[in-house]
Amino acid sequence: MKTQNTLADLRPEVLHLDVACSRCDRRGRLGVARLIDQHGPDATLRGAVAGINADCPNREAHGVMEQCDIYFPGLGELLR
Repeated sequence: MKTQNTLADLRPEVLHLDVACSRCDRRGRLGVARLIDQHGPDATLRGAVAGINADCPNREAHGVMEQCDIYFPGLGELLR
C-alpha cells in the first residue's frame, strides 16, 4: 500500500500544484516542472515542498493544533 505520493504520480497535464495551510489563510501555487527539476520525479510531494513554510510564524508552535499544516487542495483529481 502506497503511503506517500510522488511528483511522478501527478497526471502529465498537471502544470501547477496548489498548496495551502489548513490552519491559516496562506496559499500558493507551485510549478510541477520546476519541482521535478529541483527534486526529481521520485520526490514525495511533502518532500518537494519541505521548507516552503520556513517563514510561517506557526511553523514551530508548541501546540500541535497551532502548527503550520500544509496540504494539497484537490490532490485526488491531479493523480494518475
